[in-house]
Amino acid sequence: MKYLVSFFCVAFLLHLVACHPPGRKLLNMEVLQGDVVILATMFDVSDRSTVSEIWDAAGEKPFSTEVVAPTLVASKESPLKTELSGPVEIRILHTTSLETSVTLTGLTLVRTTSESEDWHLPVSEVRRAKKGAL
Repeated sequence: MKYLVSFFCVAFLLHLVACHPPGRKLLNMEVLQGDVVILATMFDVSDRSTVSEIWDAAGEKPFSTEVVAPTLVASKESPLKTELSGPVEIRILHTTSLETSVTLTGLTLVRTTSESEDWHLPVSEVRRAKKGAL
């Protein structure tokens, strides 16, 4: 009987843990040309997110953006986007652990307004990144 009660207690605790809502984790996205970080952003995802869901979140407005290179500027014709040429690596990290990465030839980044610095990946680039990373 004692073992049966213990079993049900453990089963109940496991049920509580399994039903616990997922937490969040803060991710860093780095955009690099060569060994130079051009852009660094921070965004969050569920701690149960798949790699595909992480890339989707990289296409949303980030919590913070640090434009590291002065070369990241929008054009006069399209103030909401910029084009990077050549090989561009995108790394997404959780603390120091690499969650996913991809190297693309050329990259478009967009922002929400011409005054903001909230650079992120547009839907078309999220699709390309997913295809290369998965």
